[in-house]
Amino acid sequence: MSGNDAPICADETPYPIWNSWNATQRDLFLLDQQGNLIFQQNITTGIPENFNDSILNLLSLGTTENVLPNNYILYDAFPNPFNPVTYLSYEIPIATVVSIKIFDISGKVVKNLINSHQDPGKKLVRWDGTNSKRVKVHSGIYFYMIKAGKFNQTKKVTLVK
Repeated sequence: MSGNDAPICADETPYPIWNSWNATQRDLFLLDQQGNLIFQQNITTGIPENFNDSILNLLSLGTTENVLPNNYILYDAFPNPFNPVTYLSYEIPIATVVSIKIFDISGKVVKNLINSHQDPGKKLVRWDGTNSKRVKVHSGIYFYMIKAGKFNQTKKVTLVK
């Protein structure tokens, strides 16, 4: 095969797994060691300015696996603004129940991303721009809030289409 005959350049999704990732042929993917999708970025119009920072942030999550955080931290979403996926990373210093919710500009809960007991460490969660019914939400400003033990913090993320 050569040029546009290669499966990666096909107009149809050449790999069934792409369907579950909402992928296109111009998306860049990073997978963890278990094969889970941890990063997706459409690069049709080129590599975004914050791309290097996003990759370095992702890579740093796995480089200190044996070092436990000292504080609760909620990092800025990346990419931000985003379409169709963004990643929220955070650190928790002790085992605790963690809740992360997405809110719209009016304060209504759009989606519960996490509500579970978690061990201490660096964490990453993916939001695909859908609500709790898996329906794509509209472009606009959203807020993500973490509650972990007595720690609460909210940050802003923008979905563009």
